[in-house]
Amino acid sequence: MKEHWGSGAVAGAMEDFVDNWDDYRTKLIESIESVGKLVTGSKKAFEDLDEKLAKTGKKQQKK
Repeated sequence: MKEHWGSGAVAGAMEDFVDNWDDYRTKLIESIESVGKLVTGSKKAFEDLDEKLAKTGKKQQKK
């Protein structure tokens, strides 16, 4: 691959990247799933709070 990359060091780095990609991809997917769960939890908390505040506001308007 040196002739394609122009440098043995770059070719070696690319080879290392390709060899490790499966491990990195697995970690990346796990991290993305973790962030997704955090975002889902945050969204739910905001929706619950919004609903609670809306109910409180309606009760105060009736008085």
